[in-house]
Amino acid sequence: MSFFEKLRPARSAAKESELIADLDAMIAEPIAFRLHGKNHEILPISTKDFLKFSIEYEKIFGDKNKGGMTPEQVVERCYRMFKTLIPTISKNDIDNMNQAQVGALFSLVVDMVTGKAHVSDPKDYTTQKKNPMLRAQG
Repeated sequence: MSFFEKLRPARSAAKESELIADLDAMIAEPIAFRLHGKNHEILPISTKDFLKFSIEYEKIFGDKNKGGMTPEQVVERCYRMFKTLIPTISKNDIDNMNQAQVGALFSLVVDMVTGKAHVSDPKDYTTQKKNPMLRAQG
C-alpha cells in the first residue's frame, strides 16, 4: 500500500457517491419577458459572456465603486450587463425602467446566469405563486 493510499478515507468499494446535482439536466433555454410593450428573451450564455457579465456586475456592485458612480454611469453599466444576455434590449429601455422593473429584470438575469431558472419545472418558475412580479404562462 502506497503512502497516498493510506491517506485516502476508507470507503466501501461498492458505495457510490451521493448525487448532489445533475448539471446535465440544466439545459438552458431562453426566458421571455415583456418590457415597454416589446417581448425580449434572456439568452443562455457562454462562459466568456458569463465573465463579461460578471465584470460589469462587479463594476456596479463592487466595494471600490460604492458612491463613486453617477446615475448615468450606473445606467450605462446596467445596460452593458443586461445586453450580454438580452441582445434586443436598448439603452433607452434601461433609461425608461422604474426601480421595480430593474429589480425584477436583475432577478431574472441572475437566475438565468446561475441556472436557478432551470432547476425546477419552468411552469413553476413563471407562476405568480413563486414570483408575483411574473405572470403565469399559459
